[in-house]
Amino acid sequence: MDASKSKNLCSCGCEIEPITFGQTQRFPQRCSECTRLKKIRDDHKQEAISLREKIERLLPPLYRGAHLRDLSRQLRARILKLPPTKGLLLYGPPGVGKTHTMCALMRLYRLKRLERFRIARFVYDDLCLEIRDTYRKGGSERELVKRCRDVDKLIIEDVGTTVGTGSQESDFSLRTLLLILDYRLEHCKPTFITSNKSVEELGKSFDERVASRLYQACEIIPVSGKDKRKRGPENFVEKS
Repeated sequence: MDASKSKNLCSCGCEIEPITFGQTQRFPQRCSECTRLKKIRDDHKQEAISLREKIERLLPPLYRGAHLRDLSRQLRARILKLPPTKGLLLYGPPGVGKTHTMCALMRLYRLKRLERFRIARFVYDDLCLEIRDTYRKGGSERELVKRCRDVDKLIIEDVGTTVGTGSQESDFSLRTLLLILDYRLEHCKPTFITSNKSVEELGKSFDERVASRLYQACEIIPVSGKDKRKRGPENFVEKS
C-alpha cells in the first residue's frame, strides 16, 4: 500500500475525508463514523462522571456504596414492586440496615435516566430543628416545608425516635409531619420513612391521624436482625 494513501485511512480501514479550510485541506485523525462513535463514548463517560458526582453529593459518605444488590432477595423484590405513588416505611431496632436500604433506594432513583427524579433526604429531628431555627431568625417555615413537599421522592429518617414508646411527641412535631404527609398524599408523591417504632407505636407517639396516613402512604416492612453496627459497616450487605 502507498504510504501517502495510508495516511488518509482511519484505523478502522475507512478512508478519511479531508476538511477544507479556504485553500488548505486537513485530514482528521478518524473517519466520520469513528468520530461520531468517539463522541458518543465521550458523552457517556462524562454522563457517568456527572452521575457519580451527584450520587456522592446525595448520599452520606458512609453509605455511598449502598446498592440494592446488598439487600436480601425478599426485601429487594418488595421494593422493586412498589407502585410509583407508593412510599415505604421500614421499622425495626437500631443497626439492622434501614438507612442502608434507603440510601440504596436513593441510588436507584438517581440512576434512572428517563425520570430524572428530584430527591431529598432528612433526619426528622434535624428537620424540626431547622424549622424551629427559622422562627428564631425571624424567617418562615414555608420554604423548608416546601422542599419536603415538592420533591419527587422524599426520605425521612428516624421518625419518632427521640421520645420513648408511650411518650407523646410535641404539637409542633405532629403538625410538621401531618403537613408533609397530607400534601404528598394528596399529590400522589411517595414518602420513604425509617423508624424504630411500628405504625401503631408511632400513632401513640404522634396521633392516630399519623398512623392512618402512614398506612395509606407506605408499604409497611418490618426489618429485624442483629445490630450490624457492632460488627462493622460491611455487615449491612445481605447475601441473596
